[in-house]
Amino acid sequence: MSKAVKALFAVCVAFLAFAGTAGITEASEDTSQQSDGAYYHYNGYTGYGDDGRFILDETFINAIASNNFKLNGYQIDMTEEAFLDHNDEATVTAVYDQHIHAVGEGAVFADMPINPGAVTEAEVFDVYGNPSHSNYGEQGDNAHYYQLKGMQITFNVNDGYVTSVSVGGTHVE
Repeated sequence: MSKAVKALFAVCVAFLAFAGTAGITEASEDTSQQSDGAYYHYNGYTGYGDDGRFILDETFINAIASNNFKLNGYQIDMTEEAFLDHNDEATVTAVYDQHIHAVGEGAVFADMPINPGAVTEAEVFDVYGNPSHSNYGEQGDNAHYYQLKGMQITFNVNDGYVTSVSVGGTHVE
């Protein structure tokens, strides 16, 4: 094989390796403010590296409170009514590393993994305040439920670190 072919082959392999790893950590958000509340659009994985830190962002929190959160193309209707009325017909869809309860082009619930070590339980308390309800497990597994203007967001914690976040569903108080 000639040196030129070998060099071209090496460049192609390096490019494919770079493109593959870039796709794992790619995430973007559109945090534009609009007259009827904050909007937050998240695309990509949430459970790799520090990708999950967006849950501490003020614009994300305001978007949850305004029921204006879009995850990987699915507008999540986080009202309890939507969940109660449509969850039976929802299809649980895996998108990247999330599980989305899809109904048509929207959704009524989403569960997003967060890389353990990326967000601490203390940071959640600092940003969100005291939860409306918490369940404390014996093995360091805790769940903290927040109501943001009637929209529920739940933080699942293990050994002091957030492991997943759920939005929507029935209200736990």
